[in-house]
Amino acid sequence: MMKCIHTSVINGEIYAPASKSYTIRALAGALLAEGYSQIVNPAICDDTKVAIGIIENLGAEVEHSLNSIKVKGGLRIKNNILNCGESALCVRLFSAMAPLFNDGIKLEGCGTLLKRDFSDVVQSLAGFGIECSSNQGRLPLTIRGSYHKNEIKIDCSVSSQFLSGLLFTLPKLNSDTNVIVTNLQSKPYIDLTLEILGYFGIKIYHDEFRIFKIQGNQKYLPTNIIVEGDWSNAAFILVSGAVAGSVKVHGLNIDSNQGDRKILEVLDKSGALITIDKDFIQVSKNKLDAFKYNATDTPDLFPPLVGLAVNCKGISEISGVNRLRNKESNRLDALISEFTKLGINIYFSNNTLFVEGGDIKGCEVNSHKDHRIAMALVIAGLNSEEQIKINDSEFVSKSYPEFFNDLKKIGGQIDE
Repeated sequence: MMKCIHTSVINGEIYAPASKSYTIRALAGALLAEGYSQIVNPAICDDTKVAIGIIENLGAEVEHSLNSIKVKGGLRIKNNILNCGESALCVRLFSAMAPLFNDGIKLEGCGTLLKRDFSDVVQSLAGFGIECSSNQGRLPLTIRGSYHKNEIKIDCSVSSQFLSGLLFTLPKLNSDTNVIVTNLQSKPYIDLTLEILGYFGIKIYHDEFRIFKIQGNQKYLPTNIIVEGDWSNAAFILVSGAVAGSVKVHGLNIDSNQGDRKILEVLDKSGALITIDKDFIQVSKNKLDAFKYNATDTPDLFPPLVGLAVNCKGISEISGVNRLRNKESNRLDALISEFTKLGINIYFSNNTLFVEGGDIKGCEVNSHKDHRIAMALVIAGLNSEEQIKINDSEFVSKSYPEFFNDLKKIGGQIDE
């Protein structure tokens, strides 16, 4: 599907979409808790629908109602083939849970997920003595065996998602486990995992995120969780206000463990006008200057930050590009390719992406079937000289199905 983005003036207010990462973790916890858990304000997108299908296959009973999901937890495997869609989080989270079952578990996927490398999962499971066959590190993964070792060392330089999976899984074992972590990336997502585990009564101790001491025989307690707004997706809306007018966003927790709330710091550095109220966050256009930001722990901020940088005076520097290659697309190549088409001087050197602000020309671009690339290109289109046509724009449904509708509500000029 192609969307055409025209020069727009942003003015209005919306509610932030619910957090995808929060929802999927809450679903995983609800699966492991015997009894009924309620997830209020869940994110409903492609990835969370996949997660619901997975927990149902592993034994959960799920009921949908207006603005909530009720989950009756319990591990009673119904289908040992788990379709992870295009969700890497589901692959890493539920591959860690697979050894809880006596039968082998097979994890499959589709689309861009089939190109992604999960060698970190294969190697980490091998450290536990668990067999994990793969297609040269790619899906499908077939996992057989159970946890026996009481101490394991894992490398989290690629992703922290498998560590999150272990933190959900290991409290279910009969014995205690120590997990020694090296090269931890995206630490805020581990904070988020620990927060949600706490809601289910699970206690995990760690030494500055280097050694996690996990007591066995813990019991997941059913609970009610209210899912907070998604900073990763709201970042695009906040940037739209900074570059093209003014926007109020409701439903964001300023004290959230979501690392992508750092978008506010960057907007402030660049000169955007920011108002933080107990009920909303408002971001308005102002003279914008180039900024520097290390996105190693918050790689999902790269696309909205590029959308911001093209509207700033000077050359912005965003470091941590090594985190971009194993995403829905090779995001580094995709950002450089598509924003170059828009007439932007964008390049990388020494793990840093350099983006020079300038006039944005209209042309036809491609999302690379990546939801965040699509949204970044939309933000660029708000100030383009002529319309920008974005191919494969429908992939925003992976995390934010209402993105185009929300943007239209606040003044975005979008048509097909």
